[in-house]
Amino acid sequence: IYAQAVNDESGSTVVFLSSLDADLRKEKLAANLAGAKKLGVAFASKAKAAGLTQVVFDRAGARYHGKVKAFA
Repeated sequence: IYAQAVNDESGSTVVFLSSLDADLRKEKLAANLAGAKKLGVAFASKAKAAGLTQVVFDRAGARYHGKVKAFA
């Protein structure tokens, strides 16, 4: 599982986090709802540290459900 926050105006990645990150790897996150939720909490913490206060999910027309909803 991976996630990134991108600044569309500058085209740069502000925050990136993956379940393969050293700290998260110890938790052995699975690609399921529980893993997505844990990654979402870790991502939110990292995003807040980077100064982000608001994000928008771009699903490109795909449904907002399952692991994406758990991550959010």
